[in-house]
Amino acid sequence: MAGIFLSILGYSMRNVIAHRCDLSYEETERILSGIKEVVYNNVSHAPVELTKEQKTLLGKLSIEL
Repeated sequence: MAGIFLSILGYSMRNVIAHRCDLSYEETERILSGIKEVVYNNVSHAPVELTKEQKTLLGKLSIEL
């Protein structure tokens, strides 16, 4: 049941992001697909380097990583 909820939530978030940034769903998915975070056992984290497109998209959404 949780998997279904998370799938619907992810789908809805992608649609909202695409609408707010005036992008197609496919383009939004392509840009967001590279954003990941690695979490280590000692609670530190190492986010990956963001592309220019990803930084622009996150800036439009007022999200800071």
